[in-house]
Amino acid sequence: MSSVAEEILISRIVDGNAAPADWSALAAAAASDPEVWARLARTGEAQNALRAQLERALEAADCVEIPAASSRRPRWSIWTGWAAAAALALAWLGIGWNRGDRVPAESPAGPAGFDQLAGAGSDPTTPAEPAGFLREGAPPGHFLEELPAVMVDARPASDGNGQEVYYIRRLLERARVDQMYQVNRNELGQPVAVPVSTGPAVPRPPL
Repeated sequence: MSSVAEEILISRIVDGNAAPADWSALAAAAASDPEVWARLARTGEAQNALRAQLERALEAADCVEIPAASSRRPRWSIWTGWAAAAALALAWLGIGWNRGDRVPAESPAGPAGFDQLAGAGSDPTTPAEPAGFLREGAPPGHFLEELPAVMVDARPASDGNGQEVYYIRRLLERARVDQMYQVNRNELGQPVAVPVSTGPAVPRPPL
C-alpha cells in the first residue's frame, strides 16, 4: 500500500468516517508493516490534542459578552417634519445651512460668519459671540472663515415654544508647522509617529 493511500485510511479512521472496508484495508497493510498501528495511534493522539486546544479556545470565547446591538437609531437620523422645519428656519436666519456661497475670509469683527451666527434666532438663550477668546493672541490670517454649520439634533423646547436645535460650528484655520508626521504601526502592531517628507511648496489658488 502506498503512503498516500495509508494516510487517507488513517484520516478516515481518526475522523470517524471509516467504513468496514477501510478497516480491512488498513489491517491488511499492517499485516506486512506492523508500524501502521503505531502511526494510527500517533495520528489519533494528535487529533485529540488539537480538539482539546480548540475546545479551550471556544470556552474562552464563550466567556466574552458581546454587547447587544442597539435597536435605537441615532437621534439625528430620525428626521421628522418639525426637525426639517427648524433646519430651514436656521438657514433662513443666516447660519449658513448648506449654503453654496462662500463667506469673505475675514471682517473687522473677526472670522467671517461669527457676528451673523451670534445674532441668529430670537431665543434669548442663544450664546453670545463665542470665538472672541480664540482671536485673542492669534496671528493674523490664522482664522480664515466659518464653514456652514452642521445640524446634529433638534428637540421641542421645554417650554413648548419653538425648537432647540443643536449644531456644530466649524472654523477653517491655518497654521504653520516645521515637521509633518503620520501614524504607522511597527512590527509589534504599536502606533508610531513617522516623519513625512512634504517636498517643496506648490502654489495653490487662495481659499
